[in-house]
Amino acid sequence: MPINFPCPYCHSKLVIPDHKSNKMMDCPDCSSAFYVPAIAKIPQGTSRPFPIGLVVAILGLFLGCVFTGVMYYRYHHTKTPAVANTPKPTSAKYDRRSATDKQTDASIASLNESLQPSQDAYDDEILARRIKRLILFPFALAFYFTPSIIAWYRGHANLLALFCLNFFLGIILIGWILSLVWALMDTQRNKPVVHYHFHKTDETVQNGHD
Repeated sequence: MPINFPCPYCHSKLVIPDHKSNKMMDCPDCSSAFYVPAIAKIPQGTSRPFPIGLVVAILGLFLGCVFTGVMYYRYHHTKTPAVANTPKPTSAKYDRRSATDKQTDASIASLNESLQPSQDAYDDEILARRIKRLILFPFALAFYFTPSIIAWYRGHANLLALFCLNFFLGIILIGWILSLVWALMDTQRNKPVVHYHFHKTDETVQNGHD
């Protein structure tokens, strides 16, 4: 593969065959002799082993959160609401119930009132739930975008496409798993960085080249 190397004296851009690297040659423009260094290829990224343990831990945490959310939903949304047994107000003219029935209805109404929480306690409970959700929201958001964070940290080559997959399909379990697996794949740009070094030789010094 040819090497694009500038002459260190006249700065002409030369295309040097790779078999002449690490050798002396003369510049065709200024006839100066210079040393063509060997190419040192240093890859930007190194191959990393697939972190199976990390994937298993994240998947276990995700499934645990899903199970906890399902159980929480079933516990709080399957309760049968208490039916108010407060008797309807009727006119005294048409109220033909016995005194025992009236006393029973009054007892049930007073019992329901004693069992129902006050409005202040109910407001405090709602406020506590909202505060709890606000506290958990950043953690849930960070967990949701875990694949994108991993891809950004690893310098993923397709970061934008992976973020779109995580953002739009992460709500689905299979979409989140695909985003995570893609983020952990070693798809970094392994383009080599070529470093050139040239040295003055005794021959060029004798010829008066500085």
